[in-house]
Amino acid sequence: MKYPASIFASLAIAIAAATAAHAATKASSITQHHITWTFDKEYPIGQFVNGDWYVIGPVKITAITNDLNDKAFLNPEDEVNGSMINPVIEFKPDRKNSENDQGYDSRVSYYRPELNAARPNGQPLSADNPLVLKPDQSLISAVSWLWRDKDDREEGAPKLGESGSKGPGTAARPTLRAAAVLTCLAKAPPEGTFRPAYAGIEKRLFNVSQLHLDRLAKLAPVPEITADPVEGAAYPALGYPTIPSRISIPQMTIATTTLWLDHTPYWYGGQTAHPTLNMPNYGREMCWILGNSMLALNTDWGKIQSAPPLTNQTPLLINIVQLGIDFAGIADAGGLWPADGGHDAGRKPTILFAGILLDDKHMMNVGHWQTRFQDNEQTIRITEADVAAMKNLPLDHHSPNLFIAPTADMIGLPEWIFSRPPGTFGANVAWKNTSYRILNAGYIPVFALAMAVLPDGRKLFNHEPYFDYADRLMAREEQLIGKRAYDRVSAFASAMWAAHRDKYPTTFDPKWNEDKFVEAILTPGLLLTTTREARWGLPADQPVRINLGGAPADLSKLTPQHVTVTDSTDQPVALERIEPAADHILLHFAPGLLRSGKSYTVKLDEQAYQSLRDPLDRPPFRDAVMFKIK
Repeated sequence: MKYPASIFASLAIAIAAATAAHAATKASSITQHHITWTFDKEYPIGQFVNGDWYVIGPVKITAITNDLNDKAFLNPEDEVNGSMINPVIEFKPDRKNSENDQGYDSRVSYYRPELNAARPNGQPLSADNPLVLKPDQSLISAVSWLWRDKDDREEGAPKLGESGSKGPGTAARPTLRAAAVLTCLAKAPPEGTFRPAYAGIEKRLFNVSQLHLDRLAKLAPVPEITADPVEGAAYPALGYPTIPSRISIPQMTIATTTLWLDHTPYWYGGQTAHPTLNMPNYGREMCWILGNSMLALNTDWGKIQSAPPLTNQTPLLINIVQLGIDFAGIADAGGLWPADGGHDAGRKPTILFAGILLDDKHMMNVGHWQTRFQDNEQTIRITEADVAAMKNLPLDHHSPNLFIAPTADMIGLPEWIFSRPPGTFGANVAWKNTSYRILNAGYIPVFALAMAVLPDGRKLFNHEPYFDYADRLMAREEQLIGKRAYDRVSAFASAMWAAHRDKYPTTFDPKWNEDKFVEAILTPGLLLTTTREARWGLPADQPVRINLGGAPADLSKLTPQHVTVTDSTDQPVALERIEPAADHILLHFAPGLLRSGKSYTVKLDEQAYQSLRDPLDRPPFRDAVMFKIK
């Protein structure tokens, strides 16, 4: 993604305006990030230190508009461009994912019209039907992407691929295009005040004067950080753009300047509600920005060429602390970020970073909160109970090709886990067959280093497996960490790790770096694999391709008697014949036997494994693969 030079000039102007934190003036409307709030008259207004606006109220809002939507795509049956006030996150055991309840867009599941503050009394805003915003209320207003159908969307709108309120394939990821927050206060705050958290009813005010910059580590910089723009260095949109060789301070600042809307958890709530123009859609990219920003702020800026002094007015510092305040507010309002693939990590270290710098005892105690954090739940040390519980876990679409359960000699191993049983996933020590492990590996060491170099950061984080697992990753970085762009540890963080990791102690046992704990899980002798298409839906009338990786094998030895195919109820499914090739086999079934929407599991029996035994004579893995019919 290329950014014109003008964006940096605009950023400088916006930062200057924001850090001035105006004394309140009067206005009858406020516009921010394409959204305009119109009042019934003039009210005193001002800006927080991060640039977000406040109004002295109570205030009557008669209209909320935006300059983004193409009105030709508006459907009167849809309630879009919604707003919420002080969102709280309510867990309701009788409703799945009730934490995702939202009032922004009726086309997305979990929409509750009574939460849409942009429709008082269930009707559109107007002078006769105003929204009354009271002191200590935060109004989050969103702009929706619009579409008539999947092939007729606003320019730039994401494809419709998610289930929505109208059925499968009727919602986009994300559905929101932009968002901004307006806070109502009883009186103007002091200059330098951070915006209070937008979630929940408690509106704690912090000020830049509270920041303890002496707590930043001032680590010697490495060449991979710069105060200049670097093409491609800002946050990614979609896909995997080229990762720059250096971290750019101004572009990391751009990536964190606007509101990050994050109070709806899980993959569905997060990815449908993360506004395109505000923030990355996926948690992995969010973590890439957050971790590298925190590590950059722990660097000695006085030794970075052309870098401005790092002060309590530094925009990147203000942005990251503001995000920590917002995440803490979400947690205090009932929010949670449980283990869920690559979606929900990074919030805990951001809260702790802000808490340490603000010397806020509540945020500094995040390591003892009852809040569910992916950062805690996905890093463990293998226990005897884990070995027993994971011994016979079934395959799933996160590890469809091979599941190797931990064994007794791995007790104590720092490990990554999708979720602990009684969930269905467990710790798959077959490293490269756990895709979510790979995409989480690029930021865990970055957060670990950024936390550990802060005063008591590791102690306050209060989850030692996180730091041990980071050590395990970086000890075999080239082998264990993925090669896709945002799956990798940034060149900046990798260089900082090499230069500064020895500045804090370790509890990592070097024995876990021995080849027997690495090589076997990276290169199994025999490995069944399928394509992504096979896992998510194949035509019923075509043979099913199963790839066999690992050591070369004579596949002509395989017969239908060596292969077991079962359906989701463990009932056997008859094979007509096997067609072997150099590196794969094709499974042929009788026409009409495989059913639409059903999943099937393929296994090789012990005799087949023995006949195809690894030349290194390693014990054969009893693995299997799944495929699904469209």
